[in-house]
Amino acid sequence: MPGKVYLVRCNDEGQGLMTVKGQEVVEQSDVIVSDHVTNNNLLEYAKDEAEVVQIEDYNQFRINQLLITKAQKGKTVTRLKNGDPFVFVREGNEAQQLAEKNIEFEIISGANSLPIESNSLKFYISLISLDLELAITLLLLFVLSTEFL
Repeated sequence: MPGKVYLVRCNDEGQGLMTVKGQEVVEQSDVIVSDHVTNNNLLEYAKDEAEVVQIEDYNQFRINQLLITKAQKGKTVTRLKNGDPFVFVREGNEAQQLAEKNIEFEIISGANSLPIESNSLKFYISLISLDLELAITLLLLFVLSTEFL
């Protein structure tokens, strides 16, 4: 029987923004797939016998194959992802490949960074006097610009 893959967005750069559900999934996983942009302190929640795979090569085909192969062996697999869900297309590629192979998967979002980033900048998006479209545009530009640093 095939396992299940969890695509977990942890949004955690030491800020404690991983959801409780994300933490629970890490705790129960047989395999955790992570990379250098993910806060590896989150691996402290992994069970001792969990296989941790650190991705060095960002070849999306190989990542997809790794997730599929482990799940087809009946493993519970967690793919830890940094940032907001589906801002970049890789999660979509991973989900699509899993669906095509009839692998059960679940996407678990992390805390949304938009309000968090706005608060850290003292830029409060809930002010009535602030034009909402302008606020969202400025915050998205900020988030995207920091994503590539």
